[in-house]
Amino acid sequence: MGKNISWPALRYRFVIPAFLFIHLSALSGCGGIFEDRSDCPCYLTLLLDGCDPSRVRNLHVWLFDSSGDILRRDTLYGGEYRNGYRVLVKRDMVECRVWGNITEATYIRAGMKPEAILLKKQTLSADSLFFYGSGIRTEGEEVSAKVVLRKEFLTVKVLLKNTAETEYPVGMQILSGSEGLDINGKPVAGIGVTAAFPEPGEGEEPEYRFRLLRQEECAGIRLLITDGPMDQTGSSEVLKEYPLGEWLVQNGYDMKAENLSDVEIEIDFSASLITVSAEDWRETYPADVEF
Repeated sequence: MGKNISWPALRYRFVIPAFLFIHLSALSGCGGIFEDRSDCPCYLTLLLDGCDPSRVRNLHVWLFDSSGDILRRDTLYGGEYRNGYRVLVKRDMVECRVWGNITEATYIRAGMKPEAILLKKQTLSADSLFFYGSGIRTEGEEVSAKVVLRKEFLTVKVLLKNTAETEYPVGMQILSGSEGLDINGKPVAGIGVTAAFPEPGEGEEPEYRFRLLRQEECAGIRLLITDGPMDQTGSSEVLKEYPLGEWLVQNGYDMKAENLSDVEIEIDFSASLITVSAEDWRETYPADVEF
């Protein structure tokens, strides 16, 4: 007569093999240890601790695979930078593009494609854009990349001096040879028009501020003095025109620099002089300043 087997013993005969089967099955997937994991995804972390929320209020992130297909597009805000940006992506060469400070002055064309373009709207001063771009090989379990932004704009400040007896104009414009930047940070050819109007300066005399995006070259940049704001056709009468781009070239302004330097222009009515200065140089030119 066969030996009687109690129910608890019989239960463990089935439970232990079942546990081993489930455990071994798990090892054959991406959660296992010994299997080929080449088809498993990778955690990509963008380290954003170097991004200053006081200067860069938002970050727009694009991730493309090696075929140019969009993987992710997200927007982050200042309080989220300290945590970084962590997403699951496929193992590939991931093209990462990050743009900071996109607001109402920027229009994005073809925003889900690697051919996306960031265009400056109408005659507004450009957004104070910052950019990071890199190809990241996501072949491991986890990969990280530190985002280091570069400054893609320059502020041009124009000061009017000794205007007490002068009827100074109410409008200025800067014309340039680029109307925006592509998603990789390369200038897009086109006519860029930026208008500015007088603001209170440090003293009683007015100042004007422009923001220009990175240009392919300086040579075509011109400063226009106008008789007033642009009308609905986008034009106003030009009283004077100055070769700002030529002055920048003569003094070695580097439009290819990692971070663009700001420029200050001082128009002295009593001396008929225009002084142009940047980070490490200052030059004065005789000029006709009678309007």
